[in-house]
Amino acid sequence: MVSDKGKGIAPDFLPFIFNRFSQADGTSTRTQGGLGLGLSIVHSLVEMQNGTVIAENASQGSGAVFTLTFPVVSIDQQVERFNYGNTEVSLDPGVTRSADHFRKLKELQVLVVDDDENIREALSVYLKSFGAFVICVDSVAAALETLKSFSPSILISDIAMPGEDGYSLIRKVRALDNVLQSQIPALALSACATEDDIKHSKACGFQEHLVKPVDVKEIAHLILKMVR
Repeated sequence: MVSDKGKGIAPDFLPFIFNRFSQADGTSTRTQGGLGLGLSIVHSLVEMQNGTVIAENASQGSGAVFTLTFPVVSIDQQVERFNYGNTEVSLDPGVTRSADHFRKLKELQVLVVDDDENIREALSVYLKSFGAFVICVDSVAAALETLKSFSPSILISDIAMPGEDGYSLIRKVRALDNVLQSQIPALALSACATEDDIKHSKACGFQEHLVKPVDVKEIAHLILKMVR
């Protein structure tokens, strides 16, 4: 159970709180930033573990309460679940991969670049849950500095960022003297959603472009495809 001491959730908004892009205050002058993706990602992560999450207002009328419930799994069931020799894992509706294929996530080193702290944290938690090693930074400058001592298996970057954007980052990465780093598989994960946006990101050097919001299982499936 997780609770806070805020003003609570408007009753008419409660049924929609886990929807992607849902925000109680959707005006352009709202004081809080973000895309309204955090709770939808929480909901997806909990569902992946066969759990449930519900939101309600505190009984005393002050703050919100989120209750997470997960099934109890015995040690034998855990061993069976993670027996890579015999298990298959579904990464996407209608797409099932063998556990040997899925295990590649555990070998990955990932660099995530996004100016939104919530997005960075959500991606980090999700990828680390599969055993990946993840470094998150909030700017192009920080990403380039990180690459001086870190050779990721894949780069995941937002496009719209203050100062320098993701297009600038991927151009600079492709121009690096280090051949291996200049050829890093790169995924644009952005709210820039037009056909021209997608074409431009690929022309600049990204191999793939996913439009926010995306299902977390879709990200896993695409990452495995890209690092193959």
